[in-house]
Parts: sequence; structure tokens; C-alpha cells
Amino acid sequence: MDVAKKKIIVGYCAAIILSLLIVPWKIDSHTKYWSGKISQGYAFILSPPKYMSTIDFSIIFLEFIIITVGAIIIYVLRDHIFRKQ
Repeated sequence: MDVAKKKIIVGYCAAIILSLLIVPWKIDSHTKYWSGKISQGYAFILSPPKYMSTIDFSIIFLEFIIITVGAIIIYVLRDHIFRKQ
């Protein structure tokens, strides 16, 4: 395995681990006429910003997709990105 592939794999793993440790939080709010979520921002997984906050898994799923697509694009274009001049 060449150096470029190793850099891509290490970067991908680091991004996935970081997205698992620092997660988006939300508070689900329901009333008689309205139901929705209130975003609470990002925080470490073991310290939610408020007691009733839950993890927003839909945003984590989108982060995984974006990170994976970015890693695939970089992997396909690695010869142009990591070429030595």
C-alpha cells in the first residue's frame, strides 16, 4: 500500500471517529399544534448540553455519507492530489 492510500485511510478513520465523539444534540418539542426539534449544537458524546437532550442521528448519518463520499473522491483523484513535482 502506498503512502497516499495510507493517508486517505487514516484521515477517513480520524474523521469518522471525530464525528462519533462530537455529536449533534437536539430537544424534541411537541405541542398540540406543532411538533419539531430544537437544535442544541455539538458537544462531546458523554456530556449533553441539557438534561433532556438526545443525539440527532439523522445529522450523524448525513455526516457519515459526506465523509465517505469525500474520501472516495479523494481516493479516485489521489494521483492528481498527491503527485510529486
